[in-house]
Amino acid sequence: AGSTSGGIKTNRVILGYEGLVWWFKRLFVRGSVIVPFKHEGRNIPTRISEVELSKNMLIIILYVLTIFVATIVAFHLAPTSFSVHQVVFELVSAASNVGLGLGYITAASPMSVKWLFIFVMWIGRLEIIPVFILLMGIVRGFEAR
Repeated sequence: AGSTSGGIKTNRVILGYEGLVWWFKRLFVRGSVIVPFKHEGRNIPTRISEVELSKNMLIIILYVLTIFVATIVAFHLAPTSFSVHQVVFELVSAASNVGLGLGYITAASPMSVKWLFIFVMWIGRLEIIPVFILLMGIVRGFEAR
């Protein structure tokens, strides 16, 4: 499973980095040249690596997008003297369920901001894809298969 750094599993970050390096290598070679993808010392077939890297990058992008949207919502709900990077720090801390804080969330914070942070903590705990599937099911309705 791997440990988490900033709410994203460290293995995902490593795989994302290796995938970006692999994609850039493939950009600068002729079309007939096959560039192998190596992860943990093993060659991974291209058809598998493309799918798995796409899934991995989707999770990373959705996580960053969640923090971005939550930052905008937090500033909208409670304008503050805190800087953007301080609020982002608080949100990443909440998403990774770390508990570090700079004082943005206090007992006197508006209830709407507290609920936003609870939601971000919940997303971070369950990961983004299961929460996204649940929310899509609520919005679109659940279908029996």
